[in-house]
Amino acid sequence: MTKKSGIYLLIASTLVTLGFTSLPAYSQEEQDTPERATGLETIVVTAERRAENLQEVPVSVSAFTESAIERRQIGSTLDVIRSVPNLVGSNNVGISSATSLFMRGVGQDESISTQDPAVGTYVDGVYISRQVANNSALYDIERIEVLRGPQGILYGRNTSGGAIKIITKDPNEYLEGSLEGKVGNYETLGLIGKINVPVSDEVFVSLAAFTSERNKGFQENITLGTRTWDESSSGVRGAIKYQATSDFDIVVSAEYAEQKDSGVTGTNFFGANADNLFVVQSGLENSFNEVKQSAITANMTWRFDNAEWTTTTGYRSLEQNLLIDFSDNPVPAFVIGQDGTFKQFSQELKGSGNIDEFSWVVGAFFMKETNDNIRRDELFLFGGAVAGDFVADFENDAESWAVFGQGSYAITDKLTATLGGRWTKENKSIDMSQLVDVGGGVLIELWNNDDLAAVGTDTSPKFEDFTPHVSVKYQLSKDTMTYFSYSEGFKSGGWNGRATDPRDFNLIEAEYVDAYEVGFKTEFLNNQIRINTALFFNEYTDFIVTALNPDTGGFVTINAATTNISGLEVELTASPTAELDLYASFGFLKNEYDNLGANVVFSIENEVKRTPEVTAQIGFTYFMELDSGELTFTGDYSYQDEYYGGAGNTIPELSESTSLVYGAVSYAFDSGKYKITLACANCTDEEYHHSTLDFSALGFATQFPGAPRTYTLSAKVLF
Repeated sequence: MTKKSGIYLLIASTLVTLGFTSLPAYSQEEQDTPERATGLETIVVTAERRAENLQEVPVSVSAFTESAIERRQIGSTLDVIRSVPNLVGSNNVGISSATSLFMRGVGQDESISTQDPAVGTYVDGVYISRQVANNSALYDIERIEVLRGPQGILYGRNTSGGAIKIITKDPNEYLEGSLEGKVGNYETLGLIGKINVPVSDEVFVSLAAFTSERNKGFQENITLGTRTWDESSSGVRGAIKYQATSDFDIVVSAEYAEQKDSGVTGTNFFGANADNLFVVQSGLENSFNEVKQSAITANMTWRFDNAEWTTTTGYRSLEQNLLIDFSDNPVPAFVIGQDGTFKQFSQELKGSGNIDEFSWVVGAFFMKETNDNIRRDELFLFGGAVAGDFVADFENDAESWAVFGQGSYAITDKLTATLGGRWTKENKSIDMSQLVDVGGGVLIELWNNDDLAAVGTDTSPKFEDFTPHVSVKYQLSKDTMTYFSYSEGFKSGGWNGRATDPRDFNLIEAEYVDAYEVGFKTEFLNNQIRINTALFFNEYTDFIVTALNPDTGGFVTINAATTNISGLEVELTASPTAELDLYASFGFLKNEYDNLGANVVFSIENEVKRTPEVTAQIGFTYFMELDSGELTFTGDYSYQDEYYGGAGNTIPELSESTSLVYGAVSYAFDSGKYKITLACANCTDEEYHHSTLDFSALGFATQFPGAPRTYTLSAKVLF
């Protein structure tokens, strides 16, 4: 166990001590589990920046409450993916701390800071700008909302694919706490401790901490005689809430987390062990990925008779260091090292309210981001001769301003029209120095910003756009609603940050989308069945694809396509009896390139990468009352169709269809105070790869696997 893990274990143990010594025992009335009622729980979401019933929001939203998160084994951002139709995601290549997300066929699989994701991630209203650490551990969560489709009005740029909102638990007026420990295969150990204390009638505090270790890596390295893809992570989050009056409160939270692993080694498609994704032959010793991040968030809320105003202030700091072999050869052919420090500050002011039949949301947003990077690419020719040891030292900054507003008017008691828009202005800059290591620690500069200017690359671009939204909602009956919406969105531009030739370090312009959607939401049989559907068509212009620079012969990323992506999504939840809950989802995607630029290196007939035709899930939870307690059985089956991980649609890039099974059985007793759970993930031990780096011309193509079967035994106590 690492030193810092021991510190977090000490914190969690202290929580238990505090709990048993300072918290009063629950009364029998408090401990007894209320009789389970038939029918679905009402889910409140903030998809339109106000609290609303999920069934009344004219937006495609997948929402998961705290209980659903626990039952479905959603322990990280990556675990959300299998429960959301038309959402594809995986660890970014080699980096288990980063999640590459593609929603409705649009996303980003490049984690370097010169390019931005197309699926925005938000924690307590704060936008997370960097992908390298968005695979957050979810250990103190109230709910998760996944907004599918462009969210460019209320959530801004870089949500052209959608947005994932993580809402943590605020401190409250109850004296309570919990401690949960787990053990599992691959020498897995974990501990989570939480406590909430009302200091006074106006002040409440909470503290949560976790530590998790997988000491035996998933992969066997036959060259070095070691194992790789282990993991050690820990974190702590504290929050304080000051409820000055019923009309004003402030919540301030601070969080620190770190993760370290030996990296995920992709298996060489042309290697001797290509048929086994968990046997690798990399000769790189001491490969690793390490991430440390801290955050401070403050939310202040003022409530009036018919309005509410909120300010959200966020500061985040992130450090990442890595060294990973991307060739899987006994003599490494391509090694990447990277050290980065990323800092961001954001401020938003938002108001919402109602005036008779008119409801409104308005706001203003500002963000400043600074990214310092040192990137090292070591490329070897066959036999180990050095072809290049390139070092890039660069800083890229961004400032973003926006104002937004949306108004909805109830034309009749059934028909509501909504109109909104957002104006965004963004300034970016980069200061670049490309060097080469000639040995003995001597670095020679090859080029810098002056050379970029000489080839016409803008190093201080400005982006500005207005994105409108219009929708019409019609309430067919008390429990049934349909809607139509049109939205525009855009993803901010950037640079080819991995280029080693100034002519390839080109500016990537913003990517734009026009989105049309028809939705239908209904509940019936006394609120026992809920069905939500959406049919959509998205047209992307200035779509970002891979092209060939005729001046250098190198591959570059440019805006060189018009792309159409359409599909269908269906989500069903049901509670036919008090003991049984059912859920299912289905996603269907069709895609095509409408046109391609002259220098694009693949056919217009190719599929858009990471767009499986079908994604689906079906699952259940069954509650069985016993004289001594309650048994809970949970299971789900998810399916994802085949897709290509790269725009070239090469054979190594094809990820076959996957079928994953998750299951758990829990026993709770002493009125729910104690719970024991046995769970498995990927229960059938499906072996599959989700991403490929195809360097066939150099003799290797690395395929990165999903996690194998894991199982855990956990025990939880409430106090």
